[in-house]
Amino acid sequence: MVGTDYGRQCEFLLNNVKRELGFTHFESIIRRLSASSAFAEWSLVVLLVVLGTVLRLPNLGESLWLDEVIYSTNYIFSSLSDLWYYFLHEPSAPLYRTFMFFWVHMFGEHELSVRMPPLVFGLSSIVLTYWIAATYGSRRMALLAAVLLCFSPVHVWYSQEATPYAMTLCFLLATIWAWLQLKATPSHQGWYAVYLSMFLVTVFTHYYAAVFLLSFTLLSLAAGQPLRRRLMVAQGVVLSCLVCALSTKYLLGDYGLAGAPFLRRFTLFEWWMLFFNWFLHGNALWTVTPYRMAAMGVTYLWREPLLLLCQIGFLAIFLRGLGPARDHERWTQTWELGLFLVTLPVVMLVLTQAGYSHLYIERYLVLLLPFFLIVMARGVASFANTRMVIACAIMVLSVGAASYGALLYKDDTWTVYKPNPDWRSASRYLTTESGGANKADIVVVVPSDDLKYYLHRVAPGAPPKVINYDPRTFLRVLSGDGVRAFHLVKNEYAAGGFDAVLQGLKHDQRFLLANTHAFKGVEVYTFRFQ
Repeated sequence: MVGTDYGRQCEFLLNNVKRELGFTHFESIIRRLSASSAFAEWSLVVLLVVLGTVLRLPNLGESLWLDEVIYSTNYIFSSLSDLWYYFLHEPSAPLYRTFMFFWVHMFGEHELSVRMPPLVFGLSSIVLTYWIAATYGSRRMALLAAVLLCFSPVHVWYSQEATPYAMTLCFLLATIWAWLQLKATPSHQGWYAVYLSMFLVTVFTHYYAAVFLLSFTLLSLAAGQPLRRRLMVAQGVVLSCLVCALSTKYLLGDYGLAGAPFLRRFTLFEWWMLFFNWFLHGNALWTVTPYRMAAMGVTYLWREPLLLLCQIGFLAIFLRGLGPARDHERWTQTWELGLFLVTLPVVMLVLTQAGYSHLYIERYLVLLLPFFLIVMARGVASFANTRMVIACAIMVLSVGAASYGALLYKDDTWTVYKPNPDWRSASRYLTTESGGANKADIVVVVPSDDLKYYLHRVAPGAPPKVINYDPRTFLRVLSGDGVRAFHLVKNEYAAGGFDAVLQGLKHDQRFLLANTHAFKGVEVYTFRFQ
């Protein structure tokens, strides 16, 4: 009792002293400032989400194209057994496709519905980029990086496209955020569980993300012993699950690294153009088809001196973002960002040198975009002169805003990727023109599952028949269907040998070109038998 009374007296005297010296009021001010700072932080996050949403609304309701139909609808894979077949026989990682299988069963296959998950993943990645960037520099630097990501044509594109890339990017950033929290609190069980689960989701959304196992392993070696061991165990679990999945595909299905025909070699020139053309302005200010650019090589840059000059200028800012370390903390940050940014390209260079010539397309490396922009923002913030910081910030933001504007303006041009043909409108027209007494087949030169998908959606009954053009069987198929007309459909963004086929039919005396109709990216030529 005596000890308790003495303690109370001491506490009473201490509170009186603090009151007399104004400490109580000071603590109240600190608490209010802390609460105000937290409110400002979350307000900023909300504003970033609003900005990102507004910038992603245009073109969100466009027709789905082939990859979106395959990945995000039940046109091909409509049952659980189909999903199992997809896992065994398709090279893509299965998680996004599985997620979308259940999503469309609940919310339908409307364009906005199937694009809502990528939009949410894209907006979440903006917030995660801001939080991650704040650990590598000031809040202003983090804000600049996040705003650049909001305007990035590449990020806008894949936040609108119903494919796995926004999901992979979001969960990779969540993995890195959990890893950063583990560095601060190594014994935290919750963040460890988040790190492991997010890493698993990332790898099984896109297999290329597995290369980050190497980055995290190298970073784990620099961690303290307890955290190092736990991180190694988590990465071992991820690697074991990946090996089991690929072994199952190899033994029961088919799997290989040969790659698809649209993939190409990854070279130093491709790396340069990935960073300082695709990431920098989304191929929107200086627009070139990547396959043509790859064939031309460095010659393309000599023909575009203004682009080369711009790239060199931004290279200087980029190198400042990864510049010489002035202290241990900055060296650590540079080392971490550098690993996240270059490990995947280096691995792809090694595989290319090993003989894999079908390996690379830009969207497979979209995972690196936030780190590129964080480094650029760090480079802007690294100048000692405030005016120089402001000038560089205005410059990079101007390029970002101009690139976004160019993306909208060039909506029928290959910028980030091929634009979407308006299959929805074309299918309505074809269904109307091929129905009733106007019965006609639809002839395509290249495979058009996206066209068939929309024909099934818009046709009130049985959709018109779609056949692939083959000069040996073409007439026999039409005669067997009893039609007196057919529609030859051109996908302007993947024409194949269409022009040669069209010219051959125009000069064939058995057919008469009766009508033509055009939609965005689609041309329909109606032929009748003479």
